[in-house]
Amino acid sequence: MIKPGTLCMIRGVPPGVLGYELNGSIVTAEGFKNPEERIYWIEPALFVGPARFTGSRERWLHPFTDFDPSELNTTDRELETQ
Repeated sequence: MIKPGTLCMIRGVPPGVLGYELNGSIVTAEGFKNPEERIYWIEPALFVGPARFTGSRERWLHPFTDFDPSELNTTDRELETQ
C-alpha cells in the first residue's frame, strides 16, 4: 500500500498496454481510485494525445525512498533534481 501524497515514478507498463507512454513520469499517488483493482488517483493528470490519465495501477507506481522534496525543482513542465 502506498501512503497518500507519496511521490512516485511510473515504471513497468508493458508495450501495447494503454499508458505505456507514461513510463518515467513523476506523479503523486493520492489514495485509491478503485481499491478492488489497486488503482490509485494520481496528480497531476497525464495526457497522451486526447487520452487523460488520472489513475495508475499500484504495480506500476514506484515510490521514491529517502527523497527530500526540497531537492525537486519544477521548471515549465519538466522535473529535474539538483
